[in-house]
Amino acid sequence: MWGGLLLGLAVYILFGVAPAAGNLLISFTNYSGLAGSSTSFTGFANYTALLTTERPGFISSLWATVVFVTGVTILQNAFALLVAHRLKGESRPC
Repeated sequence: MWGGLLLGLAVYILFGVAPAAGNLLISFTNYSGLAGSSTSFTGFANYTALLTTERPGFISSLWATVVFVTGVTILQNAFALLVAHRLKGESRPC
């Protein structure tokens, strides 16, 4: 039992926690991904630029994502309830 639990935890840390921590650390630098380019610590400058007028499309795209996710969730659940109701049909309780 513990072996399976430890294996699952190791996979979660390897493919979930470690990449998320790495991305968080990289987000505080000016890393470009180009070979040979220098990288320095920028602090919250990237987040400030993202949430101010320097990047005007970010807030509108974030809002569009929220609307899309909400709409898809509501439509999927409505469709699933309709299909479940149709599949159940006119059944009588036992």
